[in-house]
Amino acid sequence: MGNQESSTKPATPSKNSIPDLIGRGITYAKRKYHERRARKAQESTADRAARRTAVATVWIAISTAATVGIGITHYIVFHGQLKVMQDQLLEVQKTSEQTDAIIEIQRNQANAVITASRVLIDNQRPQLSIEQAEATAPLVFNNGARMGVKFFFKNVGKTGIEDAHYSINLFPQGAAKNRRYPGPEQTVACREAGEAAAKAKGKGFRVGTNGNEPKEWPVLAMKQSDLDKGLQRTIEKSQGRSLFGTDIFSSSISQSYVILLIAGCVDYKFASSEGRHKVQFIAYVFRVDEAGNRVPISPDDKTIKAEELRVSVSSNPLD
Repeated sequence: MGNQESSTKPATPSKNSIPDLIGRGITYAKRKYHERRARKAQESTADRAARRTAVATVWIAISTAATVGIGITHYIVFHGQLKVMQDQLLEVQKTSEQTDAIIEIQRNQANAVITASRVLIDNQRPQLSIEQAEATAPLVFNNGARMGVKFFFKNVGKTGIEDAHYSINLFPQGAAKNRRYPGPEQTVACREAGEAAAKAKGKGFRVGTNGNEPKEWPVLAMKQSDLDKGLQRTIEKSQGRSLFGTDIFSSSISQSYVILLIAGCVDYKFASSEGRHKVQFIAYVFRVDEAGNRVPISPDDKTIKAEELRVSVSSNPLD
């Protein structure tokens, strides 16, 4: 019976229960709030200003600290990014240097191949020269000048010459635009030879290996107007120097005379080369007497026999 009464007695609330703690917290907050209001009501103007200044100072300090913290964080992040970018840049630079080295090696290899190919072609290509010429018909002065001449094209190379075309022009030295040879006359001859090759379309002549191919111009002429430009009146023996550094004449003269030259060009190709090639040549025409002395070529003589004429030639390969 007694046990039953004790079991039905209501339990006393604990001071540490959650409702009790909440109530005590609210009471405490109200009390502090009223105390703070009472202090504010009692403080002087100077105390109020000092309190507000202190609060502002605290917030400024907090804000400054936050700004410094953010700045430090940004510095750390940006420094890390900068380090990554520098590493990437160094890697790119290293790769670029390696690429440049590879390109340089490839360029050197390509140049070596080109050089070797050129050497091979040069060793196997034709070597065309014009070393010999002779007059085949008299030199006649009649409304200009004309003569016959034969040149010998010599190939000392290891490959035959194909589809060769040529052009030559007779002119007096005084009519030359440029007395330093090769000059414009050979340039004109090379242009004409190239045009002849283009028109003929593979119908030129051939010069075999170690060949000596003669080609004759029965009539090589120039106009009177060109002859007049080169007509000379007087020359002293000391002034008589040929294009090749020897005396033109063996004695001084005072009669009309002319120094004749022949400019020419051969345009050709060969099997191991896709392009065409050219050889320029210049020839000096002079006259000799029975004793072999050089004497002037004068238009006043009208006709000079082929046996009295000599042709000295020099050639110059262009490519």
